[in-house]
Amino acid sequence: MNGMACPHSAGHFPMIVSTSPTLGRKICVVPWGPPRPASRVSGVELAPVFCPFESAIHPRVRQVEKRAVEWIGDSGMCATERERAWTVATHSADFFARFAPVADEDRLLTAALWVYWGFAFDDARCDSGPLSGRPAQFPWR
Repeated sequence: MNGMACPHSAGHFPMIVSTSPTLGRKICVVPWGPPRPASRVSGVELAPVFCPFESAIHPRVRQVEKRAVEWIGDSGMCATERERAWTVATHSADFFARFAPVADEDRLLTAALWVYWGFAFDDARCDSGPLSGRPAQFPWR
């Protein structure tokens, strides 16, 4: 969708926008879910997007995710259960397993942990906290 997330995906699912021959209108298609009607984003109707390549994902993504979730719990990087749940909900292992579908499992884990940490840091320090309204001061703290 030209770099914009489909409004139905909440940024979590790859979506394909196409015209449905049976419905006669644009739909957002989740590869593993039912078709959903397309909508306008900021009043602009987006053109259909087609990707001729199959989605690739690391075959051991669930094992990497399990190891990452254990590490998140053991590391103490999340102060509360709510923070931990938000961090795990980013599905960073799945996210990075699509970038590196043939990576060494331990290296994939390392990259996924970095992404989980990045989301947790952003939520804890950038979205709230003493410097959330003054990001230019981050390097000086």
